[in-house]
Amino acid sequence: MGSSGASRTVSAKSGAWREDSPGYRSGGTFLISGVGHFTYQELQELPADPGELRKLLCEGSVKFTTGGSGAPRRCDDPAQVLSRAFFVLVDTPVPPKVRAGLMRLITDYPGVRRLGAVTDPLGRPAVSLAASFGSADGRGTIQREVIFDRQAGKVLGSRDTQLVPGPDSETWQVPGRVLNYRAVLDVGWSDAKPALPD
Repeated sequence: MGSSGASRTVSAKSGAWREDSPGYRSGGTFLISGVGHFTYQELQELPADPGELRKLLCEGSVKFTTGGSGAPRRCDDPAQVLSRAFFVLVDTPVPPKVRAGLMRLITDYPGVRRLGAVTDPLGRPAVSLAASFGSADGRGTIQREVIFDRQAGKVLGSRDTQLVPGPDSETWQVPGRVLNYRAVLDVGWSDAKPALPD
């Protein structure tokens, strides 16, 4: 579930089941936003070292499903690193050692702050890591947070909050205003065809 803009909330529902076409690489792929497509086996073989994970997420070029590569990628900005780690933790079935490496990466990354106890957009008690960035479109300074369950350490979501309005901010983009959020209700993986909800 996510929200973007002044008053819009979007809930994602399961789409139609799509099977890989004949001859496609077995098992399909998982997309890491801004990095590329990885098979389940490739995800299991990712490095656990935080430095190696940063290189994977922020250096090289985007990896296509065909095995080729595209435009080079680069991210040293703490908010970018936090975002990339968030998408890996939420959208892919990486093994526990990789999850632990990603947590060490973002917890210790220069410019990432620990905000301590917070409440997520659904009212769940949580802890948060955050980094600020200057918006490229003139909206000013924005704080990006990744929010975790206090007990289990599961990712509960992310949110962007306006810190300092810029010259192109809208009138509603005042300090402290949540600009968008993504709430994670549940995540799970299976190799069996699911029974999709209505």
